[in-house]
Amino acid sequence: MGEYNSVRRALENVEAEICRRVLELRLDWVSLHAATATTDRGDALIVGRSGAGKSTLSVALAADGCNVGGDDAALLDPANGLVRPIP
Repeated sequence: MGEYNSVRRALENVEAEICRRVLELRLDWVSLHAATATTDRGDALIVGRSGAGKSTLSVALAADGCNVGGDDAALLDPANGLVRPIP
């Protein structure tokens, strides 16, 4: 179990570093603390503070067949309103 936890922590650190670098490089886009989901009926941007339930809702949406792009951060292109999830 100890090896699993250390691998999990390492992957979480890599993910956090990738997100940090993407946010640093895309200064022309607005960073959002948000989850994203896509369904056959449209897209959803789920915004909320830490602990508000974005990840919990994302898991429920995925279980219901939605495509979850990310559960923590997204980028908004103010030029065209396009939202890009950061997984």
